[in-house]
Amino acid sequence: MCVCVCVRACVLLKAKRQLTVVLVFSILYNVPKFAEVLSPLGDSDIYYIVYSNILYLIFLLYLPLVSLTFVNVRLISALKALKRKRQEMQQVRVVIATVI
Repeated sequence: MCVCVCVRACVLLKAKRQLTVVLVFSILYNVPKFAEVLSPLGDSDIYYIVYSNILYLIFLLYLPLVSLTFVNVRLISALKALKRKRQEMQQVRVVIATVI
């Protein structure tokens, strides 16, 4: 029971940290959008190229795509390892059944 509670607490703490990081990053990423209204920043061509094009591509297209690809590759490798382990265990069962 204690192990289960400790694991849940660790997972919850980890989730809160990740949520905090995403929240802070999203606020920092959108600060220039709010500054567009108050300053002549929105009229600048360099700002438009850097913020609206380059940063948009990096943070809203490439980073999520690369992250998703990385997680999927890890998931597939974990499933393959589980399949190998399951096959090994079934082979051990067959050997034990034939001995008995």
